[in-house]
Amino acid sequence: MHLLSERELQVFLLLSHGYSNREIAALLGVTERTIKAHMAQILAKLGVESRLQAGLVAFAHGLPGHIGDSEGSDHPPDTSADS
Repeated sequence: MHLLSERELQVFLLLSHGYSNREIAALLGVTERTIKAHMAQILAKLGVESRLQAGLVAFAHGLPGHIGDSEGSDHPPDTSADS
């Protein structure tokens, strides 16, 4: 996922956990409009047209949070730069 900026990767990971734009915005302390802009960039960089397709990319790359992932949980992933 080297195509994505650090912030885009944070948003992408939260997307892979099934969070909505509103929920992602609240978790990251930004506006929903900002998340929509990040999502547009993520979709363009990944060459996909929808959140579903982006989620499938996450699944294909083995990112945590998809169904059947032993690391998946009800809690948001740690998206801090320290992890």
